[in-house]
Amino acid sequence: MYSFFSRNSYLSFLALPMLLLLYRVRLLTSDVISQAAADVDLYTPIWQNTFGRYAQSGRAADIIAIVAAFIIVLIINNINNSFRFAGRQTNLGGMFFILMSSGFIVTQSLHPAWIFAIFFFLALHRAFSAATKETKPMRYCFDAALMLSVGTLFWAKGFWLFCFFIILLFVLRIMSFRSFLATLLGWLTPIVFVVTYYFCTDHLSEIAITYWRQTFILVAFYKTGIFAKTYIVIGLIFLLVSIIKTVQILSMVKTVESSILRVIIWCVIFFVALIAFPHFSFEMLIFVAAVGALLASTWIQRVRSAKQREIIVLLFAVYTFIVQLIV
Repeated sequence: MYSFFSRNSYLSFLALPMLLLLYRVRLLTSDVISQAAADVDLYTPIWQNTFGRYAQSGRAADIIAIVAAFIIVLIINNINNSFRFAGRQTNLGGMFFILMSSGFIVTQSLHPAWIFAIFFFLALHRAFSAATKETKPMRYCFDAALMLSVGTLFWAKGFWLFCFFIILLFVLRIMSFRSFLATLLGWLTPIVFVVTYYFCTDHLSEIAITYWRQTFILVAFYKTGIFAKTYIVIGLIFLLVSIIKTVQILSMVKTVESSILRVIIWCVIFFVALIAFPHFSFEMLIFVAAVGALLASTWIQRVRSAKQREIIVLLFAVYTFIVQLIV
């Protein structure tokens, strides 16, 4: 499995959507209520008027969630190959994201966080691009903030990830006074249009209260059984090994690449920590899986034995498939 997806071939790329569908079999064949349908308090007006209307319609919600997941697969693959996390062109980033985001069916189902995650990782790609360019980081900062602002219109809690994103820009050493102004302008641009629309329709105060409440609302925690807890432990060990192995190579790469890898490590730690907060829940596994996939594709290539790589990936893939059928 490792050797197949480590190739940069059309065949391995075309196998990614098939792999995604394989790990969404239970989602497509069972009557699972999506998170978006269960957590109605997470609805923002933009979400409710777009994807939210399909949240209660079963298969349509599942298809939207799968399409969103595949878009993130493409983005993670692009980031992985553009900045050579694996050392060469591969499809490992997308493969690891599919595996790491499939452990819990509640995570697979439709949720506003899926839509926000698309914009978040597009913004992260722009930030990484700014770090590798020597001129005009303001344009990249504006684009990244604009994407995050649009994503927050679908998922109000994305505001907290935007605050964290600003810190990441400092870690990447692209934040200056001008870059900060460009970031602020990019963030405010979609909001100004939305505020203007609701002001003209006399719903501004109502919408403002709705977004404010949803930014701070507490969410329900999900009970987990023995298989889920075991999978969580294995996943945390896998992430810990990925972080340790990545830290070991920081001194062997260029300064810019080192900063990008540090950002990925901090993202993993931050997203894992958010799961423990009452304002977030298993939807953060989407973000953990995405950045964890980048780290996993970084260190797995540096395992000396090809047989060990195959065994590690195969065992993780098989156990994930079994768990998502049970949990």
